[in-house]
Amino acid sequence: MTRLPSPRAQALGKLSVSLADDPLLMATHPAQLGFVSTAGVSYSHSQPYGIKWGGQIRPTESYFAWLPLESRTFGKIAFGAAYNWTDFGENTITDETGAYLGTSHDYEELASVSLAGLWDKRTSFGAAFGYRANHLTGRGAGQEKKEIVGDAVTVTLSALHRIPYRVGFVHGNIHLGATAINLNEPKIIYDDPHNGDQMPLLLRAGPGIVMRVDELNLEVGLYSELQTVYEASERSGYKYGTEVTLHDFLTVRFGRFVENIDPNLYSYDQLDQQTWGGGIRLPLEWIAPDFPLAIQFDVIEGEQDWYGDFGASYLEPYTLYAVSVRLR
Repeated sequence: MTRLPSPRAQALGKLSVSLADDPLLMATHPAQLGFVSTAGVSYSHSQPYGIKWGGQIRPTESYFAWLPLESRTFGKIAFGAAYNWTDFGENTITDETGAYLGTSHDYEELASVSLAGLWDKRTSFGAAFGYRANHLTGRGAGQEKKEIVGDAVTVTLSALHRIPYRVGFVHGNIHLGATAINLNEPKIIYDDPHNGDQMPLLLRAGPGIVMRVDELNLEVGLYSELQTVYEASERSGYKYGTEVTLHDFLTVRFGRFVENIDPNLYSYDQLDQQTWGGGIRLPLEWIAPDFPLAIQFDVIEGEQDWYGDFGASYLEPYTLYAVSVRLR
């Protein structure tokens, strides 16, 4: 829930709540689906470089689909589904003396369904229900390394309010967003599989503003977010980012996130990192004006935060990209 599968969100400093049109965030900010106008599908892939678990690089793959609908009774509603898989590779299983017992393939997966409703064309409310499954190799007594299987149900509630404005030749929207995520003990403490975090609650809130100048075909977005977590080892902090889009197809993004600004259960070191990335929408309408699909490619090349089980926090280089296809 803290490593977002969206290259756009990651490039903007890992923020999510002040964005209004990124369906790849449906599991962590489902209210955004209320402002998505067309159906689509997306695939994202994260490839770390240098991060190893059991001697193997651990990639993450994510799949998304969403469908907005208009209803006379309920107004605009939107549905979404997402699936995320992280491969941790093979790990050795041993007994208390360290004797080899075999291997275990470690992984983590998260499946979620999302629902959003748009009220008064300005306010969207959303909910996402996720199922997280962990299959890890953890430490036991002595030199024992055993398989640990854990699962959890996560619930996300979010709201997003969008205020349109115009000042001279500049117009756009002001965004106010907030999310609450019940992480429900996703962290397995390796010496005791039943000793998880105490029902951690992840809270995020923040404003954003989008400014557009039609004469220049230019759009600028400024976004921010505060994050805190109660009863958990997760990280409190703040984030902000900027994106600039030229001619409705080329986008550059910059951001910054600061985490662990307050002491917590595991006393993680503070992280202060700048991010950057970009995106391009294939302007197929230049060639075929009636082409029914819009294709978007987004990427971030930077450093991802990772956290160990005994208070270690560190940054490692990685690449995250996504390909999205929507109806025009």
